[in-house]
Amino acid sequence: MKYTILIVDDNKLCRQLFLDILSENYITIEARNGQEAIDIINKSAPDLIVTDINMPVMNGLQLLKKLALNPQTDRIPVLVVSSVSEEDKAQQSLKLGALDYISKPFNILSLDHKIRNILKLITLQHGISKQKGITESIVHVILTPKQLFNKKLSSVFNKNYADSLFSIAKLAKLMAVSERQLQRKCNDYAGNGPSSCLKIFRLNKAKLLLCQGKSIAQTAELSGFDTPSYFARCFKKAFSLSPTTFAEQYKNQ
Repeated sequence: MKYTILIVDDNKLCRQLFLDILSENYITIEARNGQEAIDIINKSAPDLIVTDINMPVMNGLQLLKKLALNPQTDRIPVLVVSSVSEEDKAQQSLKLGALDYISKPFNILSLDHKIRNILKLITLQHGISKQKGITESIVHVILTPKQLFNKKLSSVFNKNYADSLFSIAKLAKLMAVSERQLQRKCNDYAGNGPSSCLKIFRLNKAKLLLCQGKSIAQTAELSGFDTPSYFARCFKKAFSLSPTTFAEQYKNQ
């Protein structure tokens, strides 16, 4: 069973950052505003919502009110993301039922701990409810071959991405397939060849390192790139931003 987290933010960069942080351990879905979130929730309620405050169409406070008025959604835990200048709104969000708020720029480790603690509490509540004989509907996630492959690929990448000498031959060995099968499965299931998949994984890890305040040189080394200049070229090609500009935008959120 994997918990589902809904990310609600009109800023594409912020949504992608949350997805990069959370997608390894959780099923992640995204919405650009509160109304899109409500449409998603009405079809399938997530286990946790992480929402921004200022958004078009329906903002975070309006989303909280909507959730609170519906007995089907009033128990979904919500974390609110806000900037320092929005502290009054953050306090309003707590009054409307949000469990906590995260200030931008947020600390990645603190965010991860908060989410883990909330989901541990949910797990504990499920256990207490079962002991009391309360019937609950728990959805078990059955992984497809594509999901299984991508999960294993992500796990192998996570253990080896920092090694700049990590080869496709070694990747194939760890995935227990031939290099030809690896090429085919990566293209079929992940939409790119194995080299591109590894580079994308490294670049997403690099974004997290930049958000933690690492320098360009440190980030390049820790994410498995041979040189800072090559890393910078790959980063700008992938995200249309230089690593320096990305880091500055994150700090100014």
